[in-house]
Amino acid sequence: MRISEDFFWNIPFHGTQAAIIEADTGNAYSWDSLSQAVGETEKRIKGLDRGLVFALVENDFSSIVFYLACLRLQLPLLLLSRQLDTHLITKLVKYYQPEYLWNPSSFTSLSGEEWVENKTVPGLAETRKKCGQTPHHNLALLLS
Repeated sequence: MRISEDFFWNIPFHGTQAAIIEADTGNAYSWDSLSQAVGETEKRIKGLDRGLVFALVENDFSSIVFYLACLRLQLPLLLLSRQLDTHLITKLVKYYQPEYLWNPSSFTSLSGEEWVENKTVPGLAETRKKCGQTPHHNLALLLS
């Protein structure tokens, strides 16, 4: 199957055909449910300030939905495995200074940052950055 250039922005309509089947659970999700979930997530995160998002993901439906919603909104996003060592994630957070961390599970503090749960987006936490703090210089163009 060839994927069209606008696939991520306009999820093709295939109705009730299976779009995703989770290997671990066997849960099947149709194209309709994928499109609806991406649209709902996109509406929730649309009001966020533009900033780097770290997403702790697994190979599951919710991770795919969040990824596609971020792509549609053209948010700078770094996908990280939930299985990564906390010390490595802490180093990445300290180095790249993301504004948001999706699905923080047990992460209440990384590299001295305080994370506050976002009330409109389940699983999303925002950092309380100090005024005047700027992201790593390699991100300047990406975030502008």
